[in-house]
Amino acid sequence: MEFEEQITDVELLVDTRPRVYIKWINTEEGRDKTDCYERIDIGGTVIYINTNNRNSSVVKGQLFWNILEKIYNNALQKVG
Repeated sequence: MEFEEQITDVELLVDTRPRVYIKWINTEEGRDKTDCYERIDIGGTVIYINTNNRNSSVVKGQLFWNILEKIYNNALQKVG
């Protein structure tokens, strides 16, 4: 049986939530000059995806997640 014949009740869901990115310029020599991470909140679970390498993610429990979350919260206070 073909896959299309095995499925039913297909829906197209369009997510219109804004996408949130944190981006910066690195002043240290030998590092990438710029970097950017997309912050994704999935039901209260926040992950960060490196926009230069979408296979690279940072999840809660990793030290860098805490740093990214702190940067995000500080930037959020400046915006709001």
